[in-house]
Amino acid sequence: MRSMIKILAIDEATVIKLFWLFKIGFIHPANETGNLKAEIFALEKLNTLDKKNEDLKISLAKKLTDQAFGIVTAKARILISDVLEENPYQIDALYLAGLTAFQNSRNDIAKKVWSTVFEINPETKYKNSINENLLKMK
Repeated sequence: MRSMIKILAIDEATVIKLFWLFKIGFIHPANETGNLKAEIFALEKLNTLDKKNEDLKISLAKKLTDQAFGIVTAKARILISDVLEENPYQIDALYLAGLTAFQNSRNDIAKKVWSTVFEINPETKYKNSINENLLKMK
């Protein structure tokens, strides 16, 4: 039991250090470590320390989706919804919202959301993925 408390204390201290490194711009939440579980753990802890941070929420939603082999999870959907409430034109959140609709056979909603993505940025980094999914709808 004692070693568990020690491990938790170290993890908490590490999370606090990560939080401050993130706040001063030294690290970015989308950094890849190769350990998806650890990245999700760190992002969840950072998110509890900074609940308003849009970048953290998007990064966490993306990692959760990656962990589920491309399926937008319930937890990711909540994060996406939170971001879109504050910023309805956030491209990453819109892409994931469209993907959620597509994965739930709501092609009408997916098309509408993704057309908004293209209106905001016709050369979005999601262009190929969106176009592939639009072709699957036909």
